[in-house]
Amino acid sequence: MSENNIQRRDVLKTVGAASALGVVGTAQGTKSDEGSVRLVELGIEYDLPGGHNYQRVHVEGNPLYRVDGDRVVLDSLASGEVRDTFANNDVVVNGVDATSIPSETTETQTVEAIPTALAAREDPRELTHLTESHRLPDVGVEVSGDDPIVVAEGVRQTLSPGSERVLELPSRTVSAETIHVTDETAEIEGVPEHMWGPKTEYGVVEVEAVSTVVVRDRGELDLRA
Repeated sequence: MSENNIQRRDVLKTVGAASALGVVGTAQGTKSDEGSVRLVELGIEYDLPGGHNYQRVHVEGNPLYRVDGDRVVLDSLASGEVRDTFANNDVVVNGVDATSIPSETTETQTVEAIPTALAAREDPRELTHLTESHRLPDVGVEVSGDDPIVVAEGVRQTLSPGSERVLELPSRTVSAETIHVTDETAEIEGVPEHMWGPKTEYGVVEVEAVSTVVVRDRGELDLRA
């Protein structure tokens, strides 16, 4: 495969942390088997210290595919773009905040909420709100040989079918929003007393957040659209 081919077809688009699922693809030349695809799932998760009630939001979304044994089945609600990605690429990366490698430039991503819980397919299912934007770690998937390679903050790990890699990255300070429900009653003018609720206090806490990259190589799967 020519160098131009690699640059043109190995580019993975960047997706935001709040996305329920970002499916991106990378091809190695012409797809050799229209009925199969190698699936790699990647996610970033943050661990925050306990002792605080963080303001969180749960992300709900339709599953765009499911892995059933040795096959991947696309959901009926999957978009045409997702279907084309699976149909036209040898390797598909379900990547949240994944950046292509090789790439000429790496865009710095900043987010207002960080994923603190991942679903089984490594897409975010819970986000924690921040008061200041946070730069996400540089994470990418390289597809240039027989096996994909995950690259995270300079750490490189080769994947193999059926393998799972967990890479813990250096901690970073974040300003997380907190919420505390007190035992006091919030008196609201013009609202009947029986409708008053507990007083809620909001705050901000500076904490060290440890980011972890989770990567799972599902291997070669039969594709069922």
